[in-house]
Amino acid sequence: MEIRSRLDIGTLAPHAADELAVNDIGAVLFETQEPVPVEDFSMQPVAGALLVVDPATNRTSGVLLVGQST
Repeated sequence: MEIRSRLDIGTLAPHAADELAVNDIGAVLFETQEPVPVEDFSMQPVAGALLVVDPATNRTSGVLLVGQST
């Protein structure tokens, strides 16, 4: 839904971003079609991590670490 920031891996500072390139790390607001039972990654790492797979190609599209929405 929204890219909130991109992480500068040199300084670990977040920067405003409109897009994320391959291998970029960023903070995004993500919406699913169906409810997904997840927890905050900082409290429950196993229940707070998701692997996103493109159903057309079965290739990994990304990884999500769930956090609190602000």
